[in-house]
Amino acid sequence: MTQKEEKTILIADSDREYAKSLENYLEKNGFAVKKISDVREFQKIAKSDKTAFIILDPSFSDETSTEFYKNIRTVTSAPLMILTEKDDEIEKIIALELAADDYVIKPCSEREIAARIRAITRRLSSSGVNISGDVITIGGMIVNRISRTVTIAEEKISLTPKEFELLWALAGNKDKVFTRTELLEAAWSYKNYYGDERTVDQHIKRLRRKIEIPGSSGRIATIWGVGYKFDVNE
Repeated sequence: MTQKEEKTILIADSDREYAKSLENYLEKNGFAVKKISDVREFQKIAKSDKTAFIILDPSFSDETSTEFYKNIRTVTSAPLMILTEKDDEIEKIIALELAADDYVIKPCSEREIAARIRAITRRLSSSGVNISGDVITIGGMIVNRISRTVTIAEEKISLTPKEFELLWALAGNKDKVFTRTELLEAAWSYKNYYGDERTVDQHIKRLRRKIEIPGSSGRIATIWGVGYKFDVNE
């Protein structure tokens, strides 16, 4: 028997027969699976730490696509695969921009779905950063641009608007070195600004005190003579 992988797949699909077939295949290939067909269960189960990946048919919900995908990312930052019969370019763009890591059209073989799960998981784990729509997850840190909230080890961190924009720019571009001018443009929307850039240093100093705490998986590194970058603790 294949050894269980350390991940739990949540399948949310109103087509019970299809979901059962997919569940059986994934379990035979080493995945732990939780299958639901009731939208009322979704929020509770999706936000569980045990949910490491979600396969979802959007017809599962009565909400509009935009509302649905935005709401998903207020509940969970787990990698999300949309599995649907709706082969529509606009629908696909909305899903990928707001929440989804992959968009797959039914019918699709169970073997391909399992391969896609592994590929997404490898990509996200290799970077240490998971960016899904408007949510960035870095270990125990979650940055949500929709609600403009930051949590570290489930504790809410209070940031000013400028501190949030600085964190969003840095964390969303792991290992990219930002100059102070680039950070002024990102957080203050200044273009071709030649004033005192020390305001960036002061905001970074305060931001560090707030996010470089126990449970955080990231830090802001100073690149002397250039600017700053975001590092993920290995």
